[in-house]
Amino acid sequence: MGHNLDPIHYLSRSLELDPLHIDAATLRSKILIDTGEAELAIQFLKSFLNKSSEHSKLHSLLAQAYLNCGQLDKANTAICEALAINPRSKDALYTASLIRKAKGDKFSAYHFLERIIRNGESSSEILWEMSMLIDDRTELEKKVNLLEIALSLDCNDTKIFGELMITYCKLLDQNQLSNEVTNFHKTLIEHTNNLCFSNLSDDLKLKIHNLLKVTH
Repeated sequence: MGHNLDPIHYLSRSLELDPLHIDAATLRSKILIDTGEAELAIQFLKSFLNKSSEHSKLHSLLAQAYLNCGQLDKANTAICEALAINPRSKDALYTASLIRKAKGDKFSAYHFLERIIRNGESSSEILWEMSMLIDDRTELEKKVNLLEIALSLDCNDTKIFGELMITYCKLLDQNQLSNEVTNFHKTLIEHTNNLCFSNLSDDLKLKIHNLLKVTH
């Protein structure tokens, strides 16, 4: 009876009937990874790829499983295999970014995400991830630009909006005597009319109002 509710059972059955069923293999791997069974996913993927190794998606999933297990060198090897098969794969590029980030290489992590954008697959989440890799001390304007584009793609995302407001505050703190202040000031005023503004913390709203007074 329990098998009726277990997708793994049906996927296993599909793979028994067709051992090279790529869709069943992909879905089974995803379920194992998503349910915290990364080690089982690794065993399954290695076995499948020994029989059919030309699938970028499966190499990417293997890299993700290794990453979840903290095995960064093996994750890196797997993602290189994925990208060798399909250099434009969004999944592989995104996983490669996560691996580089885990290794502490934010520069490479950023540029893997940038390749996704250049391939015409922009999204608010990718832009958000890119903004989180930027050095707040030296590239605040670049971070603002990324967050502005991300917010334009999803104007109701409170996470993006909140980070954008925090970054504007840092920017105004740093540039109170700069000619750019007027532009930042105008944009920040416009953002206070966004419905997401009411969801900000009281401390952040107070800081924004105080900064607008100082820079007016």
